Amino acid sequence: MGASTAALYSVMFKLIQKNESYIAREFFYAFKNNFKQGTALWFGSLFLQLILTADFLIIRQMGLAFLGNILFVFLFIIEFFVISISLYAYALIARYTLSLSAVIKNSFLLSFGRLPYSMLMIFICLLPVILTCLNLYTLLAGILFYLTVGFSLICWIICHIFLYIFKILDCI
Repeated sequence: MGASTAALYSVMFKLIQKNESYIAREFFYAFKNNFKQGTALWFGSLFLQLILTADFLIIRQMGLAFLGNILFVFLFIIEFFVISISLYAYALIARYTLSLSAVIKNSFLLSFGRLPYSMLMIFICLLPVILTCLNLYTLLAGILFYLTVGFSLICWIICHIFLYIFKILDCI
């Protein structure tokens, strides 16, 4: 999943900047080049997501009123930054040649430094999922949306935001 996400970003960056030649060839080339970092990052993100999910379930089962709400908000903020760091990390892997530790460090700094953009990108990613889960009709429409253009459309929008952020950073 991680290598394919980085490859998707890589191809989308090239499509937006009109640098592409063959989409499938570019995807598999980027997949091969980003496999090690993307997979390691994905396993790390998966591990963190499993821990956070277990924490959410434990807090819900404990039945703590005020303290439970505070812990829930705290975990929600951590969840937000884990997702944000993951978004930035895959884009950095696709765009730059950095070590994995540099990717994570820069993703962390960008998540905090570009907080409004981080919030916007997470909103763009989560809105279709939330709209899909409203009822059976929206679930079926959402599945059709994702199978046709959903993932690439969302990636296209997010890559425009990333390119804007990276353009700002390249000027600094």
